[in-house]
Amino acid sequence: MLTIIDGSALTLLCFHYGLAVDAAKTLKEEGTTTVDERGLTRKHPACQILRDNSQAFKQYMQEFGLSPSSRARLDVKEKKEPSEFLKFFGDL
Repeated sequence: MLTIIDGSALTLLCFHYGLAVDAAKTLKEEGTTTVDERGLTRKHPACQILRDNSQAFKQYMQEFGLSPSSRARLDVKEKKEPSEFLKFFGDL
């Protein structure tokens, strides 16, 4: 369950995801190599951006229990009673 204090970490999770997606789009459009100012073929800088932000995203996912392995480690008790929210809408 998220609380207000989790907002910053959730924001960073989304930020890193967005940067990784943007880098992946750039690589798809431009390829994984580029030519530098001396005319030499080099790895596209977006490769490192994708790698760094994918890793950061993965770490935040683990913090929130959003990866398969981190979910397996969660100790979540199943509620026997439906929540008040479900009780309310179940009567409609």
